[in-house]
Formats: sequence, C-alpha cells, structure tokens
Amino acid sequence: MEEKIALRNMQLKLSAIIIIFVLIVLFVTAYVRKSEIVWINELVPISKGNTDKKVVAFACNVYEGSQQINEMISVLENKKVKMSFFLGGIWVNKNRELVKNIYEKGYDLQNHGYYHKRPSTLNRQNNIKEVRETEELIYKITGHKTKLFEPPYGDYDENTLSILSSLNYKVITWSIDTIDWRDDASREVIMNRIRKKLHPGAIILIHPKSVTANVLEEMIEYIKGQGYEIITVNEIIN
Repeated sequence: MEEKIALRNMQLKLSAIIIIFVLIVLFVTAYVRKSEIVWINELVPISKGNTDKKVVAFACNVYEGSQQINEMISVLENKKVKMSFFLGGIWVNKNRELVKNIYEKGYDLQNHGYYHKRPSTLNRQNNIKEVRETEELIYKITGHKTKLFEPPYGDYDENTLSILSSLNYKVITWSIDTIDWRDDASREVIMNRIRKKLHPGAIILIHPKSVTANVLEEMIEYIKGQGYEIITVNEIIN
C-alpha cells in the first residue's frame, strides 16, 4: 500500500514537472516570436503613416536649392503648413544660418546623410559616418537631434536597415514621388501625380527645385481641398 502511494506521488511530481516544462517552452517560444516580429518591424522602412485619417506629410530632401527653400518657406508660412526637411550634411555646412532659421520657424529637420552616397554601397563604418556627421552638425546648429533617416536615392539593403536600427534611427521612404527631380518635371506632371496617388497617411517626396517652389501652393490647396491635413513626417509615423 505504501509503495502504491509513493508511486502515485512520484507520478504526480513527474506530471507537475512536465507541465511546468511545457509552460516554460511555450512562454519562451512566444517571447522569441514576439522579439522576431519587433526586430522585423524595425528593419522595414516606413513609406507611409499607418492611419486611415486624411493626413499627409511632405518629405523634402535637401542637397541644393537654398533660394528655392526660402521661396517654399514663404508659401508654407502663408498657408500655415509645416514640413519635414531631410538635410544633407554637406548642404547644412554651407547654409548654417538658413538651417537655424528653418528650425526656429518650427519645421521638422531630419537626416539625409552627408555626401548623398548610396547606403547599399557603403560599409558599416562609412554608413555610420554619413549619419552621425550630419546628425552632429544639425545638433550643433539647432540643438535638435535627428532620429529619422531618408536614404539618398531611396537606396537601402538589409545591412543599411540593420545599421540604422542600431543607431536608433527609423528609415523613411515615400508613397508618392512627385518626380520633381526629373529633367522633364513640370507643374502638370507633379499635380497629376498628386491627384492620382493621394491617400491617407501618404509621405510625399519633393525637392527644393524651381518647379516645386512654383507649384507648392497649388499642391497644398488641392490636398486641403480634398479634406486632408498636412503634418510632418515625424507626426504621421507616430
């Protein structure tokens, strides 16, 4: 009788150990899967806001066009619209007062690398240098630390994304390209692309080109006329 009781107790203990072991395995598996999902999400560039609300953001990539930027700022101030400027370090270094002025007017300043190099062609050290030198220069001028990076040419690979994630940066691309950077860009071409592609959460790529400065007011009026609010990239991704 005592042997049966002892055997029964042993079986109960063994069952308890097995149950605990299974629970531990399930917990660890769930944690690992969750971690993998978070890691995957960190390594995916953001091309639009995750929203159904009628909001859009302009992302202006800057390596040239100081005069055009002043013209664009004048339109933005008149229309009471804020914009995100992704700045190239080499341009920032030559236009420090303008950068300071843009920031003091309340615009969103972010990172576009230093020399406009394709990130996928650079090693880890040079990718980090492109980002950090630009970050430090903008911070020195404005006291603002950039946290979003839009790669030149929209170029990136898994290595780029991993490096930027390690630097605590989010990689930004776009969902609407106005193609204002092309030689054949025109007011009508840009407006047609806005009309056809406008959608909730859109990030709209523009550059400080003469054609863009001239059509910016029309773009803003059309977007607002469709019931959209224009906010910054930093706001739309959050």
